[in-house]
Amino acid sequence: MLQELELAAAKRAIAAARELPRGPYVSLNLSPRTLVSRRIHGVVAAAPGDVVIEVTEHAPVGDYDELHSAIQSLRDGGGKLAVDDAGAGYASLRHILRLSPDIIKLDISLTRDIHLDPRRRALAAAMITFAEELGATIVAEGIESELELAALRSLGVPHGQGFFLGRPAPPAEIASFIDQRETRGWPRQARDPEGATALPARTSRPAAFPAPIKTLGPPEPGQLALNDGLTGLRNRPAFLALGEQVLAVAARLGRTVTLLSLCLDNMKTIGDTFGHEEADRALGEVGALLSSTFQESDVQGRVGGDEFGVLILDEAGPDGGAGAARLGQSLEALNARSGRLYMPIAW
Repeated sequence: MLQELELAAAKRAIAAARELPRGPYVSLNLSPRTLVSRRIHGVVAAAPGDVVIEVTEHAPVGDYDELHSAIQSLRDGGGKLAVDDAGAGYASLRHILRLSPDIIKLDISLTRDIHLDPRRRALAAAMITFAEELGATIVAEGIESELELAALRSLGVPHGQGFFLGRPAPPAEIASFIDQRETRGWPRQARDPEGATALPARTSRPAAFPAPIKTLGPPEPGQLALNDGLTGLRNRPAFLALGEQVLAVAARLGRTVTLLSLCLDNMKTIGDTFGHEEADRALGEVGALLSSTFQESDVQGRVGGDEFGVLILDEAGPDGGAGAARLGQSLEALNARSGRLYMPIAW
C-alpha cells in the first residue's frame, strides 16, 4: 500500500510539473523499498525535466548494494539523488556515506534558530565542508526567518527552502511567479554545479505541493555580519530584526517583554584622552558584561555607538524584574573595576 501511495504521489507531482516552464526540477521523496522495486523508473522517465530523488529515513535499508544499483539506474537516465534530513541522526549520515548523493539537505533541526546557537552553526559548517569534499550541493531546509537566512548565507550555504523563502503553492501560481521574474527583470534562475535549477519564487498561499527551493547566493554587502565586531553582540539590524520576532511571539502568547537600555557616558572623552583603542576596549568590556549577565536566548545588541539593548521575555517588574537586578549588580562590579579610568556607566 505504501508503494502505491508513493507512486501515485510521484505521478501527480510529475503531471503538475508539466504546467511549469522548463527549468525547475521535480523533487520526489521516496522510500528505499519503492526505489529498489524499480517501478519508479517508468514514472521518472515521463518527467518533463530533471528529477531529484530524495531518500527518506522512514523505512530501513535492508541492502545498500541493491539500493545503490537502483539509484544508479535512475542516475544513468539523468536523475539525481538527494539525502534528506541530513544532520538529524545517524541514519542520514549513513545514507550520505553509502550513497554519495548529488544534494545534501540540512535538516530543520539544524537550521531552526541557527543564528542563536553556535553549536548548530558549527555542525552546519562541518556538513558544508563535508558536502564540498563529496562534490555535493547543500540545501538548507526550514528557513523561517531573515536571521536564519543571513546566518546560513554567511556560512556559505548556496540553496535554501522554507516558509520565509516561499510557501507551497499550486503549479499555476508558481508558473506566474516564474513569468513575473522573466518579465520584470528578476534575476535569472541560477544553476548549481550539477545543472539542477533552483526556483526563486515567493508566495504566501499554502497548498499540497512542495515548497520551492531558492538559490541564496552570496550575501549582499552589510548582510554578512550578524554580530558587532567590537563587542561580539548582535549589531543594530540583527537586534532590531530579532527583537521584532520576539515581540510578535510575546504578543501572540500573551507574554511580557522587558527592554533594558544602557549607554556609556563620556565615550568621546575616553577616546580623546586615552585613544580610540581604549574606547574600543571599553565597548568590548560592556559586550562581555552583557554576555556573562544574560542568557543566549535573551536578545542582546549594540544598537548605537555607545548604546546597548537587551530584550528579555517574562522579566517584567516595577524596576525591570530580575534581569535588571542582574544587570545592576554587573554594572556596579564593572564600575568598581574601571573607576580608575572611566566615569560610571549610566543606564
